[in-house]
Amino acid sequence: MAPANPGHGNGPTLLALLALLVMAWLLLLLIAMVLPQILGLVVVVGGLASFMALNYLLWGHWLSRMLAEAQQREDETAAQRPVIDASPESQG
Repeated sequence: MAPANPGHGNGPTLLALLALLVMAWLLLLLIAMVLPQILGLVVVVGGLASFMALNYLLWGHWLSRMLAEAQQREDETAAQRPVIDASPESQG
């Protein structure tokens, strides 16, 4: 499915998301400085988030490549099929 507005990428959205994530981590680190007991939670959540981000990037890259190859095969197959004109004007 094509994007609604192909002239603009997802750059601004990605930038806003990254800024939000950085601010959230800074807030968590500030809380960890004030309450040292929460440092373990920050480490666990950070490790889990890192694992999920790596998994998303690797699978997303692989899946994008597989979908592009499948679309290319489908386009090649469609180009090789003969076009049959089944309109009423051609029948009669």
